[in-house]
Amino acid sequence: WVSVSGSYYHSCAIDNTSSVQCWGTDDHGRATPPTGAFQSVSVGIGHSCGIDATGRVQCWGSNTWGQASPPDGIFSSVSTGDNHTCGIDESGSVQCWGFDYYGQASPPEGTFQSVSSGWYHTCGIDSSNRLICWGGDWYGPSTPPEETFQSVSAGYEHTCAIDSAGRVHCWGNDWDGQASPPDGTFVGVSAGVYHTCGIDPAGSIRCWGSDTYGQVSAPDAIFQAVGAGGYHTCGIDLAGSLECWGRNTSGECDVPEM
Repeated sequence: WVSVSGSYYHSCAIDNTSSVQCWGTDDHGRATPPTGAFQSVSVGIGHSCGIDATGRVQCWGSNTWGQASPPDGIFSSVSTGDNHTCGIDESGSVQCWGFDYYGQASPPEGTFQSVSSGWYHTCGIDSSNRLICWGGDWYGPSTPPEETFQSVSAGYEHTCAIDSAGRVHCWGNDWDGQASPPDGTFVGVSAGVYHTCGIDPAGSIRCWGSDTYGQVSAPDAIFQAVGAGGYHTCGIDLAGSLECWGRNTSGECDVPEM
């Protein structure tokens, strides 16, 4: 497995043939990806999107608000939220589509390196490594600290990002400790709903926040990627094996056999 993304009731990943495979709830076809080769995949609540081998965005699943109807053009990255999606086009501009009641699909102008769509907010790192967020801001998920950052992950009502020194900063809703990261340095971070997980330089997954279903209790292994979903988490270990843990009421942890 190459990459993985999880949400509330389904998960998707790219295998070593560049195909997208999804599992879990398949309402509206959210877990039925198109065929073909993909570079990346991102899972939202009721829809999923990926960038295919030609650089174009393809989406599948619920399209009530147009969240699964991407614009034409070439994109370098894509991130799905609740009912909206954002991506970075070949000029470095962020384009968003779908539900925009809180302004989460109305990105600012400028050139961006990365973008992450949360439930009702979106955050991106611009060309100066400055973190900019837009959309709903109750609990403060769209009010980042004034630091320079190298990566960002927008969750439900909180956001986490890794600064230039490798430390994780989180802000927003912290009722379950999901915005209270541990000390130390990290090479990756993924914000879920009420929990967050990161990978430290040794390859260990460290998680914090709600552990109601065991979603914070990561296995003891060396990992290269992690994706925090609603109440479950998935990770790819150093050998390329994919493992998920936490709630599995809809099969969101049932990784298909290769």
